[in-house]
Amino acid sequence: TEKSEAEILILGNPRIAPALPIIPLPDTNLPLTLDNAEYEWKTLIAQVRSTHPAIKLFWIIEVPSLYHYSPQFLENFDGFYVLLNPPVTFTGDTTPQNLTDQIGKFLDENLFPIWEQTNKPLILAVQIPSTDVAGMGCIDPTNTCTSFTILDQFSAYPVSGVNFEVQAFVYQSYFQAISQRKWVGGFVSRGFYPPVILRDISSSIRGKPAEEVAGYWFPRLLLQTK
Repeated sequence: TEKSEAEILILGNPRIAPALPIIPLPDTNLPLTLDNAEYEWKTLIAQVRSTHPAIKLFWIIEVPSLYHYSPQFLENFDGFYVLLNPPVTFTGDTTPQNLTDQIGKFLDENLFPIWEQTNKPLILAVQIPSTDVAGMGCIDPTNTCTSFTILDQFSAYPVSGVNFEVQAFVYQSYFQAISQRKWVGGFVSRGFYPPVILRDISSSIRGKPAEEVAGYWFPRLLLQTK
């Protein structure tokens, strides 16, 4: 961390779910984690704080998700990095204000209570592909609900065609909703690919209209949080 001057370390990637101290919801088939998982994580956290006392530790929360953690465990962190992809109703008649209201309602009902209870920063991280299904929250939401992450790699997964305008439209609505909620501590565009511009269905906004939207809003949100 001294070389990179990193200020935040983010832990708890859902991809390692079997090793996380998860409390399954009733009537789910999630496997129980090891009994000592929470103890092992607390030990790791203590080691990180001992060797890098200045760094802040954030824990990943996926919303919506079946993964839940004990309040006692979450107290070990300075804030939360929220993987956010709520489904929204998106049709040809959807207006920017309508979409903003949908996103804002989701934030108020699902994330504001977390901030209110913990009084810790929430960084929202969204993954929005440049396709017609960008507002659905996942691919095939009524069946498999496959993560948009699969679109960031070469895949034969059947999806609709490229649509940069829908991606930008959804981003604009997210930024508008977040700008009206000062309790949101940050915003991240997931899937950004720095090396080259990808003119495909991936979530990377580099070189796409959504990048212009982000370029407009990020400086304003930074001023708002200061």
